[in-house]
Amino acid sequence: MDPDYGSGTEWFGLGSVFVLGVVIIGLGFVIMVSQRFRSPAFFRGETLSLDAPISARRARKESIR
Repeated sequence: MDPDYGSGTEWFGLGSVFVLGVVIIGLGFVIMVSQRFRSPAFFRGETLSLDAPISARRARKESIR
């Protein structure tokens, strides 16, 4: 690969795109865990409304058994 390709910026000895990717994935994980404690019913699948398609309601019933 051509060394002139990319910005050449590095943080902590790693490329900027890699660092930004890891930071964004980590931030997403932190938000997901915080939401897990904030609204646990969603993560248990208890928020499916009655106007959901039949197939979704059937899948919900089968997962409870």
